[in-house]
Amino acid sequence: MFDTTIIIPQHISRHAFCSVQFILYNSLIAFLLHYHVTGSILFFLYFSTLLHWNCVRRMSIIKMVDIALAVSALSYVTFIDIYRFTPYYQNVWYISTTSSIIMFVINETLFYYQVSKQLRNSCSDTKFHYFSLIYTLPNSNARELAYFRNVYTHMFFLHVLPPCVSAICACRSIMIKLPQ
Repeated sequence: MFDTTIIIPQHISRHAFCSVQFILYNSLIAFLLHYHVTGSILFFLYFSTLLHWNCVRRMSIIKMVDIALAVSALSYVTFIDIYRFTPYYQNVWYISTTSSIIMFVINETLFYYQVSKQLRNSCSDTKFHYFSLIYTLPNSNARELAYFRNVYTHMFFLHVLPPCVSAICACRSIMIKLPQ
């Protein structure tokens, strides 16, 4: 990888195309359940995420748009749509969202140390470990594993978990509120 603006090789970043489908699916469920604002945000998030993960750059307009839409969707569900969930599913949403945010921070920290930040006197010839803060050499097997770890962790905790949990919470809350 010689382009310094691209931070994850495309042959790895495009794996996220599979997980992005959960965002589209959640958008459709949101529209069906009359969560129109959330459905609209998720619909646009789907396309911005496809564009962003096609070529993940250190900084770009599409990355900023994608982040803004993701934060908007998460915030809208957390602060507005949450009142349509039953108390039990509100708690489920809060726990899963907190878990996703914590894992996002951990994942970005690991990526920073493993890929972006070469410290003085860092030993780069060691074997790759998931939670290692040791810098990985470019074009090494350890670097490749760091990219995969980053992408798959991101995919699960941001592309899969929040859409699935919010859809389950919304659907189950409606089913519980229906007259028997």
